[in-house]
Amino acid sequence: MRTFDIFDTLIARRCIDPALVFEIVERKVGRPGFARARRQAEKVVSERDYTLDDIYAELARSGFCSQEEAKALSEAEIDTELAQVIPIRENMDQVRDGDMLITDMYLPLRVIKALLAKAGFKRKVGILLSSHGKRNGKVWRDRTLLPDTSLHMGDNWRSDIANARAAGFRAMHTTLSAPTQAERALMGHGYVQLARLVREARLTLCGTQGDAGTGGQTSRDRIRLLQVQYNLPMLVIISHYIAGEVIAKGYRNVLFSSRDCLFLKDVYEALAGDTCRARSHYFYTSRVSRLNASEDYLAYFRSIACDRSLVVDLCGTGWSLHQLYRHAGIAPDTFMFHFLGNRLATRLRYRAIARSQGTLAVGSLINGLSSLWIDQSLLEMANYNGMGMTLDVRKGAGAQDGADTMYPVLEDPDFPEAAQADIEVICQSVQHFVDLLRGSDREALRAEMGAHAKQRRSILFLLYRALVREAQALTGLIAYHGEQDARTVERLRQVGAA
Repeated sequence: MRTFDIFDTLIARRCIDPALVFEIVERKVGRPGFARARRQAEKVVSERDYTLDDIYAELARSGFCSQEEAKALSEAEIDTELAQVIPIRENMDQVRDGDMLITDMYLPLRVIKALLAKAGFKRKVGILLSSHGKRNGKVWRDRTLLPDTSLHMGDNWRSDIANARAAGFRAMHTTLSAPTQAERALMGHGYVQLARLVREARLTLCGTQGDAGTGGQTSRDRIRLLQVQYNLPMLVIISHYIAGEVIAKGYRNVLFSSRDCLFLKDVYEALAGDTCRARSHYFYTSRVSRLNASEDYLAYFRSIACDRSLVVDLCGTGWSLHQLYRHAGIAPDTFMFHFLGNRLATRLRYRAIARSQGTLAVGSLINGLSSLWIDQSLLEMANYNGMGMTLDVRKGAGAQDGADTMYPVLEDPDFPEAAQADIEVICQSVQHFVDLLRGSDREALRAEMGAHAKQRRSILFLLYRALVREAQALTGLIAYHGEQDARTVERLRQVGAA
């Protein structure tokens, strides 16, 4: 039999700190001073074995509320705990039927079972509940309670690890519930709501320490962590910036460039909701389609773009977009998260293909000398979605209503098996995160990012550097991307020569 702690081992709270549950209750019920009084009541009764009922009986005895109010407050706390619970998927998946869960907790057993069920726990296990049994060592010393335990997992070093080992048990320490370096950085920049969302995505999706006693981390887990710790929080912050620009400047629509911006578009729509009236488009485009724009492609671009549009890309120089704008006779605004126009080698390479008449003004969040060493191709790879590069967009007759239809002509990406495997994990991770984002308090998230807008560039730079550092996990895509980019540049040279 193996044993597992429950809180911060198998399940966690969205708010991270358990004491914040009381502050949430205080706001919800409108009782100023509740959080402080609740903590004080538990301090009084915690010298002995105690339960949630004991805490609220003391709260009533102290004069803070009546017994009837204490009962209502107790139920509000339970409801809040249920609303806050999330699974720690990696640890939960290691529990087997017949194992034992051990917890020092004041909540009644019925509530603990409800929390586990809410988190999706389905194993048939025993639950050993006490107030201080692990902390004072009684549970570990009583071999009638745990006669044959092969391994215990828990998060509290004293209660779960030191005391268990002192009694002769093997014990494995888990720290998954604690915020990671990236999550702490977000909180340190004022993005607490986003940090909690990122942590929830990590705990409900990712693996970090392998099976109990084995260690190790799979390449799929590394890609999932790359997404939820770095790429996706970046896309949330970028999306908030774009939404602010749309509102401030009154853009009619936003064109998210293929292929890199498909996930950015998903995150933008999930975050912005109905706050932005401007329509968003997935803009079929590429360096090839822009430089070699057919009449159909120009007609397609004119059908979705105007001088009050915002064209969005993750990175670029603006060289090929400028070619397109000039030929289409439209001058939309342009935003690139990472503007590469200050890279001399890149400018010279494109100038050798085709000289651009004039320059394109591009808004960005990452640019300048500090970004010269950052390999933007790793950002592009982190946002691969399985679609081929756009070669053209053509016009055809509508089948029933006679309306013209525009359809993209895409290059067959012909992904190798390893690259395809990376892309599948990326897409699954993005979908999981976007689903969580849609279910979060987006109004609070937007308000928080607005209040700390001055910290935006700093935290984006930190996340971007970390993404580049960890992107070696994309082993299947790295080799493919280099070859594909070389083929694209050669195709551009052929078009430019023609």
